[in-house]
Amino acid sequence: MKVGQRYVDHSLIDVRESQDWWVFVSGVCPECGGTLKFDPSRKRYVCQSCGLSLSREEIDEIRYKDQKLNEEEEKERVRKEYLKWWATKK
Repeated sequence: MKVGQRYVDHSLIDVRESQDWWVFVSGVCPECGGTLKFDPSRKRYVCQSCGLSLSREEIDEIRYKDQKLNEEEEKERVRKEYLKWWATKK
């Protein structure tokens, strides 16, 4: 393990220490886009902009839903591209 990195749920996440908080370099609030920081006393991630508080499980669920939406959007894009190609070949 390198300094400044931690393993969390089999994912390598870059972090930097700021006072008593661990800051996710890539942690972005799903509501406002602010920075998510982990509060060890509450064991929750808190947005520094809007105050949204999330557990690790809630963050994992949001990431899973985002990934699923991205896959569905890609399938729809490919379908539309194919239909456009098929219509121009006739």
